[in-house]
Amino acid sequence: LRSFGDLEGNRSIFDLLRSTDLFVRDPLAEHYGLEPVGDDFVHLETNDVARGGILRQAGVLAATSPPFRTSYTRRGVWILEKLLCEPIGGVPVVPGGVLEEPPDGTTGLNDTATLIQHISDPLCMSCHIATDPLGLGLEAYDAIGEQREVDPNFFDELEAIFDPDLLLRTPEAVIERIADDPAFLHCVVQKIYSYALGRLPLASDDVVVDGLVEQLAAVDYSFRELLVLIATSPPFRERLS
Repeated sequence: LRSFGDLEGNRSIFDLLRSTDLFVRDPLAEHYGLEPVGDDFVHLETNDVARGGILRQAGVLAATSPPFRTSYTRRGVWILEKLLCEPIGGVPVVPGGVLEEPPDGTTGLNDTATLIQHISDPLCMSCHIATDPLGLGLEAYDAIGEQREVDPNFFDELEAIFDPDLLLRTPEAVIERIADDPAFLHCVVQKIYSYALGRLPLASDDVVVDGLVEQLAAVDYSFRELLVLIATSPPFRERLS
């Protein structure tokens, strides 16, 4: 929450992804491999760890993982639905349509051979080709968001499934892929606009959201200026109390 509160300053919307700022106190600092900072939250503008932004927060990484291992599919689905506003929908009803969870206590990477067999079915591949490349780049963090080393051979094997140009090997590559996707800005604006109006988006809101997105470049994608644009938009000013 402290990290997102910092966006109330004149920060870029892209700092949601690219920021390297951290707000930590001792337990979180230890989790991130940082030196102790004390019992109160401290703002670190620079750090020596690959942290900062929503995707590298331990809480998000843990919330998008099963209890005892990571799931690049689950993380990819979260990115598509929450950051790009692209719902995936339900799992196709096919025999063996859902990968089995490994035994409790398993913390290693997902088995590549099992994944290859699983998505050999075209019905499975249609979703995994969209979700997994995004989640795979976050395999540098385990199920509770601690950093770990990833064997490069893991990604080399996956080139048998995914286009090498689409396979993301690092968190930074995932961040840039999302930031470069026009759907990201549109999704952020749509969510904040809906929150400001206190209701779910309507079809008639599309033209308003599109207009807000188009104005962002002129204000350097400022989060504060986005709030001003929303607050001065006719739907916000003319809404019923």
